[in-house]
Amino acid sequence: MKKHTSSFFAAAALVALAACGSSDGGPSYSSTIDESNMSGAAEVTAGFVSDIASGMLSGDPSADFPLAPAFQGGSFGDRVIRDFAARAARRSGRSGLRAAAPQLISAVCTPTETGVDELGDPIDTDADGIPDDYRLNFGSNCSEVEGDWTWTYSGSFRFRDVAGLYGFILDATNLKYSETNVATGVAFSFSVNGTERGTYATSGIDHIANVHYAITEHYDDAVITAPGLQAAAPIDLNVSYTWVENSSYDPESPLSLEANIPSGDLSVDLDFRIIGSQTGQPSIAFRFQLTTPTVLHYENVSCYDFDSGQLKGALNNSASIYFLVTWTGCGTATYESFGTTQPAVTVSAFPYR
Repeated sequence: MKKHTSSFFAAAALVALAACGSSDGGPSYSSTIDESNMSGAAEVTAGFVSDIASGMLSGDPSADFPLAPAFQGGSFGDRVIRDFAARAARRSGRSGLRAAAPQLISAVCTPTETGVDELGDPIDTDADGIPDDYRLNFGSNCSEVEGDWTWTYSGSFRFRDVAGLYGFILDATNLKYSETNVATGVAFSFSVNGTERGTYATSGIDHIANVHYAITEHYDDAVITAPGLQAAAPIDLNVSYTWVENSSYDPESPLSLEANIPSGDLSVDLDFRIIGSQTGQPSIAFRFQLTTPTVLHYENVSCYDFDSGQLKGALNNSASIYFLVTWTGCGTATYESFGTTQPAVTVSAFPYR
């Protein structure tokens, strides 16, 4: 299914607060939003929720959860770093980023790994695809220089099995990767902190996540930052987002390890916050509380998508400023907005994927 690029995360629209603070010392999130950003937020977050369902039903932590890496190609440690970088870029709306190097861990920056066998593969006693307890640690800092490029790694990662029918826990602690080129002035970095847990029982699936990403870019030369937009150099872009989620899936029949997960209902409680800034552009900071006033029904026989239910996204948990995405058929949804600074939009076709 195709995902649509949204202006909500386009570099030209991204923001980070000029640095007002909230009463608890954190950022001040916007209490108003225009129609364009509201529509973009609805589109992007509806895609997120669909990703959560797809990840749950695949039963595979390499699926599109906010934290879980895709474990294919290269060493296990390589795959962790490579996929975290791609995920950070995509979740921040920077999916067009291309890293200068394949982001493979070098002999210079080989991390300490535990929970691996003599071949360096994670030990998986029950052969369910989840390591017993794999740990990767770069320590405080490790850099490698090759020509004009410098690659730096730090922090740690843990991926482990949990008791029960099936389940996993992922932890990232100050895991950070950066690359810089002294000749061109190009620099990119990402960091991730947080925990994700998926647990499967015969009665259903629970997924929780509390994850924070930060991504930065710097260019000394002019660069295209969004379709049709040329920005003057030097350019600095900073984006961070926090994802606090508690979702549950109620299947229409009991789960087993021998059969596909049946159709069922997804309930979501997701606190999503994004802050960003870019040289020469206005700043924004948005926080949405995503809930499912009517549970989302996922049809997992022929549709493989939502076919009914409703997603609500309240700006800064407002009772009057929010969007509604309502599924009316297989992968088909309509959109409404309320309380934007431009006239409200009535129900219309909504290409969320």
